[in-house]
Amino acid sequence: ARLAAAMLAMGEEDETTCFERLDALPSTRGTIEVRGEAHWWFAWIGRNSPVHLPAAKRDLLEHLAHHPNDFDALVRAAWCCMHRDALPEALPLLDRAAALRPRDLHLLDVRALSAQLEASHLGGDRMAEYRERHARIASELEDVLREEPESVALLARLSMSLFALGERDRASRALERALAINPDHTDCLTRLALACRESDPALARRSIDRAIQLAPRNGYYFYVRADLIGETDRPGVIADYERALEFGAPGVDRAEVERRLEELRR
Repeated sequence: ARLAAAMLAMGEEDETTCFERLDALPSTRGTIEVRGEAHWWFAWIGRNSPVHLPAAKRDLLEHLAHHPNDFDALVRAAWCCMHRDALPEALPLLDRAAALRPRDLHLLDVRALSAQLEASHLGGDRMAEYRERHARIASELEDVLREEPESVALLARLSMSLFALGERDRASRALERALAINPDHTDCLTRLALACRESDPALARRSIDRAIQLAPRNGYYFYVRADLIGETDRPGVIADYERALEFGAPGVDRAEVERRLEELRR
């Protein structure tokens, strides 16, 4: 009953109740699996990521030691590794998942993310390789989208590579397609805000405000809004950076945010 209550609380995004129920249970293989899924879920929706990401990685890898062919656990563990700056650990997990379900849309999304992260480490004299990799990722995603045109996740992932290639108009169109399917997709709203920050600042601000309204505890969205606001609203930027630090923002340099806050408060 406690396990069922924990899973119900997870579905309702009630973080406190979920882990109160799980912490009251003995540490069995079944509870480790559910606890790993819970930590992953709250990290996925941007809730207290600094706590949940390492905990999810730990529990999911422990679960996989006993159930090595659990497809969902493989993909989730890989996602956690990537967001913990452990891409080399993620790639073998994705290969194992691909051997089980090579055309799964969630897997394709996370594999594209891994390729984008690999490309992000290229720069300077390797900029041509950076562009080549993103062009290849975009081409592969467009091929899949011809078969799965309603996949919001893949449209969002496509927009990232198009954005990296400097093709902001195509990136915006991909995001508009995704939002026509699901107008409340918070990641797409956030990426649209980034894609049109220069061409349409008003749309960018509406998009990120809507994402924050839908996911008020996602630290990354506050970080993006602070970056969009710039110097036009110093108190607003300070408040958004503080929330980004409070809730956690995966992929964002915490020390850099703290440095910016210190400068803004002077």
